[in-house]
Amino acid sequence: MFNQTTFDKPFLGIEIGNGNLKLAFLKNKRLADVQTYSTCENNGTIENPHEFPPIIKKYHEQHKLSKLALVTVKTSTAIVRFIKSPILKEKDLNQMVERNIGDIFPFDIKNFVFDYKVISQDSVMTLMVCCLPKEIALNICKIVEQSGLILGRLDIYPNSLSAAFETLCKKDVQFLNAAAITDYGNILSLIFFKEGKLLEIINLKITDVFSSSYELKKMIALYAQSISTICLLTKIPWVLQVIEELEVKNIYQNSDELALIGLLCKKL
Repeated sequence: MFNQTTFDKPFLGIEIGNGNLKLAFLKNKRLADVQTYSTCENNGTIENPHEFPPIIKKYHEQHKLSKLALVTVKTSTAIVRFIKSPILKEKDLNQMVERNIGDIFPFDIKNFVFDYKVISQDSVMTLMVCCLPKEIALNICKIVEQSGLILGRLDIYPNSLSAAFETLCKKDVQFLNAAAITDYGNILSLIFFKEGKLLEIINLKITDVFSSSYELKKMIALYAQSISTICLLTKIPWVLQVIEELEVKNIYQNSDELALIGLLCKKL
């Protein structure tokens, strides 16, 4: 599928989520010409997909990018589980995950696509296994295909953030133990990282401000002593107030492009 010329040009990065579609690429190891388009997007599914292939195609041709498109999708319908496994070879690991997928996700998996990656390995292996509704995956594949491109990677938002933090913590120790806070409509998501590796994801349903603030404080307090940095990827006003009260050392706002950075920095 891929030849040498595929990798000679920068990849196109696409982020879908929160009612937007973003396009970008890396130039001199930095994001270049980030373009954001409003879309009829419903929790990861673009409901007006016919509008975007011409836009993507024009952007791709303008910047003379690779035929490969890398996509990250932000949706609460992506489900992540962390499991332990004996140390296995890749082939045996694939078989183990496939054999146990019904136990990892105890629901009808036929309408989902799933994948996994090794998070850490010592005496045992820790795996992150995730599944995404097939409808969302097919929706994205169709948009990429109609844009005349090849889907090189379909990622989920937390995993793209993890790749960004892995890159950042090599340059700055304050990112070694970090957390990101984002939202999916009425769901607030806390994503914890250790040395750039995805450690845990906690989702909180947003109800009233008082109750949600209390739950957020409680969740962050569990990791407060080890967290050096929090990146706010949400525009919800009271979330910043909660974080400031907890006196976290470093608070980064307006970090909306972190997932795109991680998506494009990560090797195929």
